[in-house]
Amino acid sequence: MGAWFISTSIGNKLSGVLAALWDQYDNKASFFMLNFYLMMGATLILVLLLPWLLKVFREHNTNKS
Repeated sequence: MGAWFISTSIGNKLSGVLAALWDQYDNKASFFMLNFYLMMGATLILVLLLPWLLKVFREHNTNKS
């Protein structure tokens, strides 16, 4: 639960920081491109972490009956 709450709070903070940049962009399309690049970067990080996460889940299997 703690990891869920901390990730939600970090995401909300980053969303606010990004939203504060809205007025600095004359060309709003470039703002949305920045948004896109940040999301693709986050996706790439998660994809790279996926093998490690699967290994951790297998080692700490909590579905033991």
